[in-house]
Amino acid sequence: MFDENQGRDGSGEQRAPRAGFAELDVVGWIERPQYDARTHRLVWSLSAKDRRAAANEPQTINYNTYVLGREGYVSLNLVTDSDAIDVAKVHAKELLAATEFRAAKPTQELCGVDG
Repeated sequence: MFDENQGRDGSGEQRAPRAGFAELDVVGWIERPQYDARTHRLVWSLSAKDRRAAANEPQTINYNTYVLGREGYVSLNLVTDSDAIDVAKVHAKELLAATEFRAAKPTQELCGVDG
């Protein structure tokens, strides 16, 4: 996952300039991928630096959260800078905690089997 986001597959670096975005270098993990099996939530976060930015400028933080369900998932993504991530992460975790799927369907309904 880290290598893909760093553009080591060759695609990341080529897409950004064509789309009008700044070219970013992935600096490292802010939070390594963590899965909570009890709540079915996945969280991970990377920091990146604009290639043209001065060394003292804040890094960009991409904070990704997923609530996994039986038939799909909800993704909540927070993009902020390194100066604001601690406060923003509190709000992201509140949103994540308040996000849930309705009660699960019976297995028969998921499999398309009539009662």
